[in-house]
Amino acid sequence: MDDDGLPIPRRVNTEWGDGTGSWMDWGDGIDRRLLETAWYGWALKALDEVRVWACLPADPEGTARLQSMSAAFDRVFWDNKVQAYRSPEHTEQPDDRGNALAVCAGLAPPSRNEDLVRMLTQTHLASNYMERYPVEALFLLEQPQAALERLLQRYETDILAPYSTLPEFFGQISNHGWGAWPATTMVSRIAGIRPLAPGYEKFIVDPRPSGLTDISVRFVTVRGEISMTWKDESTEARLVVECPPRANATITIPETRPWRKIEAPGATPDSRTPGRYQVGPGRWTFSCR
Repeated sequence: MDDDGLPIPRRVNTEWGDGTGSWMDWGDGIDRRLLETAWYGWALKALDEVRVWACLPADPEGTARLQSMSAAFDRVFWDNKVQAYRSPEHTEQPDDRGNALAVCAGLAPPSRNEDLVRMLTQTHLASNYMERYPVEALFLLEQPQAALERLLQRYETDILAPYSTLPEFFGQISNHGWGAWPATTMVSRIAGIRPLAPGYEKFIVDPRPSGLTDISVRFVTVRGEISMTWKDESTEARLVVECPPRANATITIPETRPWRKIEAPGATPDSRTPGRYQVGPGRWTFSCR
């Protein structure tokens, strides 16, 4: 760790030399130090989650480093001149990749949300791999419509293309499976299905339709199949969720408009959060008017 409270950037002797090497993404405007720091902070956060799930003892060094980074990140990287995160030595325009990772890693305080939303809707430097993180960040910043619009804008050429594989560069024919990240994003953010415990023992269904009126998702877990459909018509909407055996789900009704009445036979309302329900195994239907 450096005196500023952040990790010291790794040495780079050659393009693929010591440490992380110099490659962070292809394209222009890459803020290497910002990206490397945010990745490291996110990795520490993820390791702590794995430690809890695996019932491992506390890691004081990792906790201390994450606390140090959380305290220092905004102070060191926020640039008031551009209203975004930027390394002091980075003279180009702010990097949407690094700013998005700051949100995903939980290193950006809520006071920066408005500026980061503006930045992530106006700046498009990421490759179609790193594009995942600006989209994910916009969802985390409670801007699902902007997230979906950015996703569709960047993938429009590929959606309309005649070929069946995914490209490394937007609009160029090749085969790169990591370009399929929109599929997982549609499940975890648009359909809103995310695990809350290992093996989907507990999971949440928190749809963000973002203008979509017909959504249908189904996939298999170790406990069985999870499915979700959302149908929004002119006068009513219906959410149907299938919860597999030995699992429990938290269901949130999308606030696409003010609902006068929600019918949820058998589901247990959450007294703390209107429009949220707790359910066990089975098929659950929520009718909204």
